[in-house]
Order: sequence, then C-alpha cells, then structure tokens
Amino acid sequence: MKTREHPNEPKRPRDEFGTIVVGVDGSERNHAAVAWACHEADETKKKLVLVAGNDGLPVPLPMPRFSADYTIDDSEDQTRQMLDRVRGQMKPHAAGRTATVLVESGKPADIILRAAERADLVVVGKRGLGAAKRILVGSTSIAVAGRSRVPVAVVPDEWVQADHPTSPIVVGVDAGSRDEAVLEFAFRRARDLAVPLIAVHAWQVPQIYTWSPEDITRWADVASRDLDIKLTNVADRHTDVEVVRLPQRGNAAMALLDAGDVAQLIVLGRHTRPEHPGGFAFGSTARGVLHYSTCPVVVIPQHLDAAAKTDEKER
Repeated sequence: MKTREHPNEPKRPRDEFGTIVVGVDGSERNHAAVAWACHEADETKKKLVLVAGNDGLPVPLPMPRFSADYTIDDSEDQTRQMLDRVRGQMKPHAAGRTATVLVESGKPADIILRAAERADLVVVGKRGLGAAKRILVGSTSIAVAGRSRVPVAVVPDEWVQADHPTSPIVVGVDAGSRDEAVLEFAFRRARDLAVPLIAVHAWQVPQIYTWSPEDITRWADVASRDLDIKLTNVADRHTDVEVVRLPQRGNAAMALLDAGDVAQLIVLGRHTRPEHPGGFAFGSTARGVLHYSTCPVVVIPQHLDAAAKTDEKER
C-alpha cells in the first residue's frame, strides 16, 4: 500500500523525510523486524540504516568461521558480511535499494541507542519464548525501548506485515498524562495506511465505589468524557481517520492487549526519561504490553510531547 499524498502538508525532498534505524543480528528470528522496518521505510519514504553491534564473537552467517586465531577484525568482517547479506535480501523493496549499514564495537543496545540519536524511529526484534509459549521481550529490546529518546518499534519474531494490510491501529490514551506525541503518531499512521484507529482508555473504579451501580455508571461516563476530550484536538486535524473510542474498565495493559488481538500495531507512551534506571517504571503498562503483545508495538517517549505541542503551534 502506498502512502497517500496530503494537500495540507508541505512536500519535502526524499532525503529530508528522516531515518529509520533497525537493529540486525543476522538470525532468522530477526527477519520480521527487518521486514517491518523496510515496509515502514517504504510507506514513509524514510532512509533505512541497518545497525549491528560487533562484540567480537562469530555472527550468524551461512557458514560460520571460527578458529583459535579468530580476531576482532574477523568478527567485524563477518558482521559487515551479515549486514550486506540482509541488505541484499531487501533489494526488491525501495528501502533495500537505499539502505546503509553501520557496524560498531560494543553491546547491541548501546550501539542502537547511539544510532537512534540521529533517527526518527528505531526498530528492534522480540526475543525468545517464555513460559507457556508466551513471547517475552528480550534485554536488548527492553533496554532500547526503555531508554531511547525517539520512538521504538518492537516487532514479534513471527510477525508478517503483509498478512495485516487492513487491520486497525490501537493507541493507548492516558487521561492523566500528556499524550500529544502518542496520538499524533497513531493518527498519522492510521491515516497513511488508510485503516481505522482504536483509541483505548482504561479506567478503574475506586474500591469505595464498587458496590454502587450508580457510581460505576458515573465513573464510566467520566472515562468516556475524558477520552473524548483527549482525542478532540488531534481528531480535528485528521478528519479522514475513522476513530473507534474504547473506554475500557480494567487494567490498562490488558485492555490494550485485548484490542491488539485484531491490530497491526499498538502505539503507547513511555512516561520515564531516558536516564531512568532500567528504562521502565516498576509495573509499567508499556513493559507489560511489550512482553505479551502478538503484534508490533511502538513506544513513544513522553518528552516528545513538548515537540508535538511546538509542531502544532507552527501549523
């Protein structure tokens, strides 16, 4: 599906549309993240940068090479070969023809985060299977999503974007937080992909009121009104996006995961600064969604809301 032209937006040369950084490790499981990043680069006309960290160990090549005299230079050569191989597999796509590669020494998360300083979006894969075959996000993905200063997409290993061209986008709305950047990102992607947007706002009734049906109804009305208020400004700017409002009583992560069962993307905010130890706060909704979502999740740092407000004023 091609990105639609929008008459109210200024046209920019292709090289001004920004950059998408994708972390690559050469494994089969990582293919889904690379393919999703390639699709996103095609849709948004952004440049694609394939990034890999060189930790001195052999990388997944068709015929791995390892011997007693294996050196850091050998590892870097294999890493570059791996990135070139991945780029070669992307050639049918426009993004594959313009992709560049970046190899640096160090931990993968640190390398990706440094590259992210010059990017608009970072894409990483999900790692491994946990208990009961629930896909759990790995340490590199958590570190990047929790510390990046730009939006991060975490893509499940088995995800195939081509199977979900008309699926909706889900966005999490927190009535008590600033959500400008989160909502703007979600509305733009729904608009560009011509798919509906499901706005999820989870709410809970204080324990003292749970015995009263009247009070529960009142809290439900408040939640619905809060959701409408939060959506009004951005919805007015994107009148061509079909919006489904979903105020949902219960846990925020569970509400988003339930809606995400039919989605091609979940968009939500991260309310900690990049300097926060561990990235995410204890019990974070974003971390819970990342662990158990079966579709890609984009995590947007809260500090981007200030930029969104500035952008809105300049329109």
